[in-house]
Amino acid sequence: MLETITESENFLTIWTHVKFSIHAYAFVRRKEKRNNLIINQLLL
Repeated sequence: MLETITESENFLTIWTHVKFSIHAYAFVRRKEKRNNLIINQLLL
């Protein structure tokens, strides 16, 4: 019984990390895109 609880806890922890990583990556990419637009507008 304890093993199943630990496994599901591990899975939840990993899943949370994965989800957070995806969100963080998407956020950074969006920010980069916005910065590039601003830089391009400044250069033009």
